[in-house]
Amino acid sequence: MTVFFSVIIPTYNRAQLILETLETVLAQTYQNFEVIIVDDGSTDNTEQIIQKKYGTDDRVRYFYKDNEERGAARNFGIKQAKGDYAVIFDSDDWMHTDHLSTIEECIADHPESKINFITSKYQLKDENGKIIKGFSTHLKQGWYGINEMLKGSQFGCMYAINLHNQRLHFFPSDRKYSTLEDWMFLLKNLQEDNIYLIDKITITVRHHENRSMSMNQRVINARKEVMKWSTDNLILNKQQMKILFSYSAFFCGIHYYLDHQSNQAIKEALYAIRRGGPRKEFLILLLKSLAGRSLINRLKKSN
Repeated sequence: MTVFFSVIIPTYNRAQLILETLETVLAQTYQNFEVIIVDDGSTDNTEQIIQKKYGTDDRVRYFYKDNEERGAARNFGIKQAKGDYAVIFDSDDWMHTDHLSTIEECIADHPESKINFITSKYQLKDENGKIIKGFSTHLKQGWYGINEMLKGSQFGCMYAINLHNQRLHFFPSDRKYSTLEDWMFLLKNLQEDNIYLIDKITITVRHHENRSMSMNQRVINARKEVMKWSTDNLILNKQQMKILFSYSAFFCGIHYYLDHQSNQAIKEALYAIRRGGPRKEFLILLLKSLAGRSLINRLKKSN
């Protein structure tokens, strides 16, 4: 039997989370899919719990490989995929039951467009079950290109990829880019293509202390490495470069601020202003950094 979607889930030491994620994937109303779990060198009991519950489920294929980070794990999964589209997913998030059906219906509605990249909107939920915010909610349904990616990833890593696309660029696999491979993937591929956004929230991202984007210094280092990579791998005009570099400084400044490194945050905010102009968000970061996070938190508590 052929499958339309190959849901690719890289995982590393997420034994306490991945079963709940798998339950949401397997509960899809659209059933023409397979699940490819790429265990990226886990040292916990991930394999045992998956084999115990899904070892006889033909929809679930489990692969173990040496640890190389998510980019390499996703590429490995893509190479194993039997479907027409790969659906990239994380091992700690939840699919709403209509996620795959929503994507399939949109693809079917655009037979003339040859959609190579497609995504829906998602929301972030904290450890207490409270919805923090939705992402991309300000964007209308339709096509988006590289210009929408220059400030950062608008769509996370939750997108579907046409595996018959002959121009497909794979995920960067070097560890130094870890946490930002999904953004780099879109930057590279959307130089020659577009991604279609569906105006519907069909994914919930779980916010927890081990979530990769919570590791401030790690993501700062990765962002600086991406800037080096961009000069050799992207063809951008001066205005595009200005946006890319100013918002990367802004991104790093935010994470320095969150890490209580006010002096570094100030430097990044000033660079963002010099490169991109006195934008409101850059100025707010500068003012917060000058005040210091501790003072800001005390003022919040006093109110």
